[in-house]
This record gives sequence, C-alpha cells and structure tokens, in this order.
Amino acid sequence: MVTQVQPRKVTRCQERLKNGIERLVFLRMRLRHRARASAKYKARTEAIDSVRRFFSRVAGMNIERIKRVYNLVFYLLLVDQDLADFADSLIFATGDRRRAFFAKHEAVLVYEAADDLRSLMGRDFREALKSFGTTDKQFAEINKACSALKSFWDDHHQFLNSIRNALAAHRERDALQYVENWR
Repeated sequence: MVTQVQPRKVTRCQERLKNGIERLVFLRMRLRHRARASAKYKARTEAIDSVRRFFSRVAGMNIERIKRVYNLVFYLLLVDQDLADFADSLIFATGDRRRAFFAKHEAVLVYEAADDLRSLMGRDFREALKSFGTTDKQFAEINKACSALKSFWDDHHQFLNSIRNALAAHRERDALQYVENWR
C-alpha cells in the first residue's frame, strides 16, 4: 500500500518570514525593473494617446481601411500595456499565491489577445494594406508575424483555454478541480 505525502502546512508566521526574505532578496532587481519600466511606460502612453487622438479626428470619416490598420495598432499597444502591467505585478508580487494569481490572469489575456489578433490580422486587414501600396517585402514580414501567431496558437491554445475556462468563464463549476489545478 502506497501512502501519499501530505503537503506541509505553512504557518502564518512562516509565510510572513518567507515573504520578508523575498522582499529583501528581490529589492534591488525590483528597483532596476521599475527604473527601466518607467521609460517604456512613458513611451507607450504617448503612443496610445497619439493613436487615440487620430481615432477622435477620423471618427466620422469614411476611411475604413485606415481605421482598420490603426485599430490593430491601437489594440496591440493596449495589449502591450496590459502585459507590461501584469509583468510589473508579477515582479513586485510577494508570495507564490499572489504570483500565481497574476500569472493566471495574464494567461487569460494572452489567450484572448492571440485569438483576437487572428481575426484582426485577417483578410480585411490585408486588403486594407494592399490599398496602401504595401510592398512584397512588407507583406512577407506580416506573413511571418501571422505564421508565428498561428504557431503559438496551435501550440498553446488548449493549455491557455483550460486556464481561461477555469478562471474567467468558470465552465467547470468544480471548486475542488479549480483548487487542485490552479494553486
């Protein structure tokens, strides 16, 4: 008869001590990250504001092809901002439970963004680019990015979907399974 090893209970005091040591050990790395992230955040915010101003100016105009391209650009900037915010949260989170919390939500964002990008970069987007005189070399780069996205989706969508279903959609409706899979 095989006996299962029960996980060791961690007391609240042990958890606080572990978190305190973690804060101390990672302090320097977190400060460096904050300094680097600050410049990136500023540049990203300026780009988002610029695209938002463009959308405000052309809102009523009949220029669907331009809006389609800018919509993809705007979407990518917003997803990039959200991913950067999750990365910051993961870096500054103290404790395994907190990091797992942010990682699960980031996985849902990655799933949804990858799914949305497959649609946003579809036929209508490519036709809009053709109308702007996109070169064959530029289309080759776009096709390369689309292939990488398809490869990522094929390799990871089932795993990410399982997290999404358990976390966001609660499709399993099984709390025990949730605890076993995502703690």
